[in-house]
Amino acid sequence: MRNSVWQVLTAILLLVALAGLSGCGGSGSGGTGADSSAGVLTLAVNKTVAASGTDTVSATVTLTSLNSQPVNGVTVNVDMIYNGTVIATYSGNTNTSGVVLIPVPIGLVPADRTVYLQAKSSGITSSSSVAIAVKAPVLTVTLANASVTDVAGVTFTGAGVRFADFNGNGIANTVITFTYTSNSGSAGTLAHLGAPLAVGNSFTVTTDSTGYATIALDGAINVMPPSGGSDSTTFNYTVSVVYGAYTYTKQGSVTVTVTST
Repeated sequence: MRNSVWQVLTAILLLVALAGLSGCGGSGSGGTGADSSAGVLTLAVNKTVAASGTDTVSATVTLTSLNSQPVNGVTVNVDMIYNGTVIATYSGNTNTSGVVLIPVPIGLVPADRTVYLQAKSSGITSSSSVAIAVKAPVLTVTLANASVTDVAGVTFTGAGVRFADFNGNGIANTVITFTYTSNSGSAGTLAHLGAPLAVGNSFTVTTDSTGYATIALDGAINVMPPSGGSDSTTFNYTVSVVYGAYTYTKQGSVTVTVTST
């Protein structure tokens, strides 16, 4: 009888031990179902300087468990941060290698600025953020100083404006405004298509498929200098374009010098 009791107790203890062992397992260190709340995120990008409004940054995020195994099928977010605030978030799911490629479009900015990208997933944040220098569109004016002899005025040949993204890709069909703001030096006259402009007057041109537009301008000294002398007048101007939600502006000047023999 005593042996039978001990046999029953031994069988019970064995079953309890087996049940405890079966409950100590886990979902594994890698693959689908790996614990993504205790792991490592790394973030890499294909460029750190981007043109606003046209560029897209490719963010590659890798998620591994604490024992360096890839974590599959987990959602990863990439936050875009400006001045400490998350302004946009882009998402994707890791593959069997624990990797996800997330496109991050770069929106228009009013002026050059730096944003930061940071990866997050299930309570994990990448150890460091990546700085992206975002470059605003660029306005360029081709308008060169002119010098003439015994002629009061000059036509500015090859004068024009160009509107392009930071990569140099022209932005077509945009209306650019040229405004004559002031002049200094000798009294002079600035004219557009033969019609004199008063200070504060404006005219518009529209960019072609390359982002370029010609500006037809003439400049003149109002009174010829005395024989053997020269006079100059400088015309100051502003060019501006409204694009998206922002206005881009560039100021400049051009000088006409007249010499009398």
